[in-house]
Amino acid sequence: MIRTRRPLVGTIGRICPHPCEDRCFRGIDGEPISINGCKRYLADMRAMRLEKGYEPPSPPPALDDGPKVAIIGAGPAGL
Repeated sequence: MIRTRRPLVGTIGRICPHPCEDRCFRGIDGEPISINGCKRYLADMRAMRLEKGYEPPSPPPALDDGPKVAIIGAGPAGL
């Protein structure tokens, strides 16, 4: 589910400064949940499963014949 909404979850889980964790009240004993750590773990587990052949690769995305859009800038926000 995370991968369908965020295709670069492994990368974002490593480079995001995780400001959301500063406001998290769901952790044990007042500690925030490590959202980035969870994202990294899920991405790493999926990569391991794909590498070992436990999980078939995702199907290629469907072609979209809709209007074309240009994104200026090549940073993470542009992806």
